[in-house]
Amino acid sequence: MATDIIQQPLYSFVPVGQELIFTVENPTQVATKKQVKFVAHVYVSSEATPDLSSNSTDKIAVFKTTPNNKGVGMFDLREVIETFVKADHKGYEFSEYKGNVTTEDDYVPIHLIDKASRASNSIKYLQIVFKTERFSSTVQGLTQYDDRNSDIFKIFNGYITHNEVLRHGTGSEEYYFGYNITRFNLNSSSKEFLTNAPTIQYANQGDYGTAAILLVSGISPTSGGAKRIKFTYTTYLSGTQSESYEISPSNGAFTNTSSSLIYNKMLFFGVFPGNLQNWSTMYSGIGTDIDFYTFKIEGDGGVDLSKEYTIKVNCPESIPGGSSAFPVTPKKGYEPIRLCWLNQWGAWDYYTFTLKSTKTISTRGTTYNQLGGSWNSKYYNPESHKGGKKAFRVNATEKIKMNTDYITEEEAVWLQELINSPEVYQLEQGFSTDANNSLLNNYITPVRLMTKSYINKTVANDKLIQYTFEIEKSKTLRTQSI
Repeated sequence: MATDIIQQPLYSFVPVGQELIFTVENPTQVATKKQVKFVAHVYVSSEATPDLSSNSTDKIAVFKTTPNNKGVGMFDLREVIETFVKADHKGYEFSEYKGNVTTEDDYVPIHLIDKASRASNSIKYLQIVFKTERFSSTVQGLTQYDDRNSDIFKIFNGYITHNEVLRHGTGSEEYYFGYNITRFNLNSSSKEFLTNAPTIQYANQGDYGTAAILLVSGISPTSGGAKRIKFTYTTYLSGTQSESYEISPSNGAFTNTSSSLIYNKMLFFGVFPGNLQNWSTMYSGIGTDIDFYTFKIEGDGGVDLSKEYTIKVNCPESIPGGSSAFPVTPKKGYEPIRLCWLNQWGAWDYYTFTLKSTKTISTRGTTYNQLGGSWNSKYYNPESHKGGKKAFRVNATEKIKMNTDYITEEEAVWLQELINSPEVYQLEQGFSTDANNSLLNNYITPVRLMTKSYINKTVANDKLIQYTFEIEKSKTLRTQSI
């Protein structure tokens, strides 16, 4: 009897945070042969489907296990595979920043892209070749044979929470299990971007940010696939205006129309005001007259393939041409603090804190005792600037404590991910007229979230819901050394 795979993930798209269990059997060999082991040759690819040849560069590991009490071999590959996907921090090749096409050597933070970018790190192909190994009496030593290939999986940088529903298979797939990502399969107006954020979010004029999608079953220009992203702007004075752009190579989405390339399966789009100001003359023409706008993915003939998400632009200090008839209140002039974090599905979420924030600067220095005069000369001379305890170097660390506005229960649940996220950043600067070839190192700052607990607030218990968070900038300010 040949090697058989009796258990593997149920679905082809797999968040690497779930258990990646593979179970194989070969009853005849286990019952009749000596030193039987099951062997897993693991292949991971960042482009085309894995090359399973013996000298393939896609082979990343080989694992062996002995049969358990039931005579089968079990492998959990999660801890290995999850190291091969990670967050995307910069726009992939052919994405754009202010109309300039990025190259392999460019560094443009992915949050600042004009339109679209592929995922270079967030999603990969996975396939395993299983073999049975046993002692051979005819060939000296151990022999591996009976190759059996697993299905091809698309692993992405997500995780499963304890309240997510894992499903079992049926029939020949009875023992398979996995998480069904149909909520992200773009085929109707109920489907979602890769986020748990509310469909209504808030941002300041000039704020940057992206939203990501999985292309599970179609990619432009495949019939029925995702064709374009559409924006509809609503202003205080002049009604609505719409524009869209195609999901195409010219806009950074992918380099060709091959749906088999894995980086074509996950795309990022610049959807916040700063990204739109990078390229959209329509948005720039509306200026501060913008009230809110929506975005969604469309297919052939303008068919909705995703939910429509709304970005409400926080009211400026004054509304051009406005009047007391507008039921809006300008913000109080607090300095906004915008954070972004890696969310559950391997994309980025954003929140702008618009109320009171306080900054604290703490310093830590290295000191030494300095001699009080000129010892390396013919005569000793007391010098007033010398002597006593001196600072050799002073490093400064900045902490910021910030407050949300009053928020909904849906927003409160969403912000729990900020506490759980392993990567948090501050977007310190919004849209600017800097040069296209600027280093862009002043936009994104890594931070540590110092807030360690989160109370789940509800309207019933707390009436008004508001949270306070504290961050510490990860980079210290180094001063001169003496």
